[in-house]
Amino acid sequence: MIFSNLELVKIIEKNLNIKLKLKYVKDRPGHDKEYCMETDINYETIEFEEGIKKTHTIVVENGELKTFLHNTYTSNKLKSRNTANARRYSFVNPIKVGPANFYLKPSEKSLQDLFDSIDGFYITEIMGMHMANPVSGDFSLGVNGFLIESGQKTHYIKASTFSDNFYNILNKTMAVANDLYFTGSVGSPSVWVADCVIGGEN
Repeated sequence: MIFSNLELVKIIEKNLNIKLKLKYVKDRPGHDKEYCMETDINYETIEFEEGIKKTHTIVVENGELKTFLHNTYTSNKLKSRNTANARRYSFVNPIKVGPANFYLKPSEKSLQDLFDSIDGFYITEIMGMHMANPVSGDFSLGVNGFLIESGQKTHYIKASTFSDNFYNILNKTMAVANDLYFTGSVGSPSVWVADCVIGGEN
């Protein structure tokens, strides 16, 4: 959608509850050129009215759920703060709630620091994530990875099974590394989870 300058001002005033003083000026040469920004941070286009409300949103902090993600519709329905997470995955799809630059905060520890702290299993591939139950949090996934002993990768193990519950995983998270990596709009560093049961073979 294309807005005039005056329409943009009205939207900003409405959503930020402010009154702006307007000064009309002559148009400047090159005003119709496309402006862009080069950045290493993931970014995406969103609805303008949602975007002007968008702030840094903490969803979980110190084990406590702070908020759900919302767009204008869901926040009004639940009488909650709008986190400006409206997303349209295609022009043929309706606007839904979705993540944008949603990530687990990394620490200053390296992945090797985590390896040095444990003897365990380092998962490198996950299969069947779509089979996880989003309501109960239960999952049973196929995984491949390396056995970690004395801080080193010792054996590659394939076709293993990792079964647990997502909410239990949150309670068993011991540490995270500094290797934040994004896949689309969601990112995470490597995570150390305690007391997991994984079955498989070399």
